[in-house]
Formats: sequence, structure tokens, C-alpha cells
Amino acid sequence: SNLNELIESLQRENTEKLSELKEAYQFQLEELKGNIRGMMQNEITRWLSMAYAAANAEPPRISVVRERIEDTLKLIEKGKAWLQPLG
Repeated sequence: SNLNELIESLQRENTEKLSELKEAYQFQLEELKGNIRGMMQNEITRWLSMAYAAANAEPPRISVVRERIEDTLKLIEKGKAWLQPLG
């Protein structure tokens, strides 16, 4: 009987510790995702501004516009994997 109580007590403790760890990691993950979102937004804004400037140049610099748009699309694609909610 004492052994059963000990086992139950240990299981309860482990469950609580696991729960705390999970919460801590979830918080860190959300923080990391926030940082990644911020960096992505900055890059995308910068690249689209460059594309806009290149499009308005005389003559327009189409290759620059194309490159910046390609970079932006690639970054968004990469970011999707990072920013997916975890199952």
C-alpha cells in the first residue's frame, strides 16, 4: 500500500513538472515566433520599398524589382513553416 501511494505521489509530481516545463517552452516558442515575425516584416518592408523605388526609376530597373519580389516570396514561404501553430 505504501509503495502504491509512493508511486501515485511520484506520478503526480512528474505530471505537474511536465506541465510546468511545457508552459515554459510554449512561452519561449511564442517569443521566438514573435521575433521571427518582426524580422520578416522588416525584411519584407525593406525589399518591397526597394522594388517600388526600382519600378519608379528612369528607366525602371525591372531586374531589381523581380529579384526583390522573388526574395520576398521565398522568405514568406520559409516563414510559413516557422510560424505554423504546433499541433
